[in-house]
Amino acid sequence: MYHRVPVILSVIASFWFGIASSKAEPHSFDFLDPIDQQPTAWEPERSRDSRETQDPIEVDLRPYYREFTRDGIINIYIGYGVEAYYPERSAQIFEMLKALGKHHELALTNWSLSDDKRIVSFRDSLNGVRFNITVEHERNQFINAFSTHELVMYHGHSRRGKGPAFGAFENYFRMGRKYKSLEVDTRNIYFRDEPILKTDLYPPLTEYFFGQPFLYQYRGQKNKKSKLPPTSYTKNIPGLDVDLAKTRFLPGRQLLYFYSCKNRKYWRESIRSLFPDPNQKLVFGTFKDGFGGTKPEALMIISVVRQLQDSFNVLELLNASKDCDHCFTSY
Repeated sequence: MYHRVPVILSVIASFWFGIASSKAEPHSFDFLDPIDQQPTAWEPERSRDSRETQDPIEVDLRPYYREFTRDGIINIYIGYGVEAYYPERSAQIFEMLKALGKHHELALTNWSLSDDKRIVSFRDSLNGVRFNITVEHERNQFINAFSTHELVMYHGHSRRGKGPAFGAFENYFRMGRKYKSLEVDTRNIYFRDEPILKTDLYPPLTEYFFGQPFLYQYRGQKNKKSKLPPTSYTKNIPGLDVDLAKTRFLPGRQLLYFYSCKNRKYWRESIRSLFPDPNQKLVFGTFKDGFGGTKPEALMIISVVRQLQDSFNVLELLNASKDCDHCFTSY
């Protein structure tokens, strides 16, 4: 559980002192802890144990880096889901990456955090590579990132397999295969034109909003899992992985990172059906329930900056965050 703390700027002095005064053993990143403070509690879903074993895929990442660095720029996207987003995330990532750069004695220069706190950027002067990291928390921005970024990251809820959710629990990016239909409010702009399912059980009704007719089926929720309030004008729409199937991806190699409860169980089949070859699309994800700190994101990014060659080395780094109990795997 997180604890309320002062704003991130109040701890910057303490973490820099910690870096200077301590010689951390390999794969110990406790010096990042003063930065990794969450203003509000975020509760993992704590779903039932999946009973799946950890079976990471070992992939040589050197072809990925050769492709990523061809134009001298690596674009990274982080989408924070409902309950996981708070404005200080980007500042935390900014300060963590600076600290990790110093820790690993990397030649990172030209650091920048945009005024709107959306873009973190810096340059690897040794390899001549510019890194641009976009931090956002909106569903369609996340969807669009797959077509433009070499590394796409998500941190939030899995919604028990329904998919990443942004802003509200029912704003799914549908990428699982567990639920054939989902309940949403008919006023939800993301699903305005979706076909309505289960009309034999719940015949469509009409309500007018903003001077326009909206079809719905009932008030509130029936399945007790959509988290819709009783005031919702609810309709049933297609579930499964329909959003993933419609998403446009960057051609060639791409790394994906999902820090959400048991996403390996929920999403591996959908992703591998689209992209059978892990040498083209490789996922670093979790097979257990997660915790919610920022540290794993920073370690994932720094592994790309350092161009760690073996995917097992990246997993070792992610699990060294101690943010969860060795929950990271690759698939």
